[in-house]
Amino acid sequence: MKLFKFALATTLFGAATLANAGILTSNFSSNTGMAELGSASVIDGKGVLTPSSSDLRGGFLFNSIDEGKLLAQWSASFEFTISDNKGGGADGISFGLVREGDSLNLHGFLGEEGATAGLAIGFDTYNNGEISANHVSVRFDDNIITTVDLDNLFELQDGTTYTSLMTFNNGIFNLSLNDEAIVNDLSISGWQPYAGNFYFAARTGGASSLQVVDNLHIETTTVPAPATFALVLCGLAGLITRRHYKK
Repeated sequence: MKLFKFALATTLFGAATLANAGILTSNFSSNTGMAELGSASVIDGKGVLTPSSSDLRGGFLFNSIDEGKLLAQWSASFEFTISDNKGGGADGISFGLVREGDSLNLHGFLGEEGATAGLAIGFDTYNNGEISANHVSVRFDDNIITTVDLDNLFELQDGTTYTSLMTFNNGIFNLSLNDEAIVNDLSISGWQPYAGNFYFAARTGGASSLQVVDNLHIETTTVPAPATFALVLCGLAGLITRRHYKK
């Protein structure tokens, strides 16, 4: 019986570990592994989304690290700096996971709010009728899940290099800035695992800012394929048959 329990645990553990883990790291020393969109370019080891000029949209779209598999969990850390503000500065940057096959429209939704398909986190520095000109937003499939006013914590466009840490675990999202918790255990209503590509985006309007990202590190865990569970069942069947035969 002890042998059976041990073998069962080993089978289940082995099956669970079949979920793929991906890693994406970029210090923006080159544009390898990404597409530069609009005004975005790699300059002097930094990811420049927009220079401080009017009416720009830019983004970096990263190659998939999970071969089109559904994502169950991911974590991301990166640095961003918003400076050289003109006309009060605008508009902010976003980071997100766009659904695989959905394009990033440079003339529509790509910017401080992120893509309309998938999870998007915005660092917004201009008030377009929102909570403030200094806030974080979380959207899923173009629906606002939450906004957080940062006026009592940080000034996003003050030239400080901010470090953002995000974690996502089966529909639960967390975000911190410079080790300060901003979003805690936020449940993303309607979320189901999906395949996608990570990206940065930014926008300027009549007002503008230099908007830069750096030192990106992402780790992902995919949903185990159905074959994984078939392996579990096959293992169970074999173990049970063996145990019955030994009686």
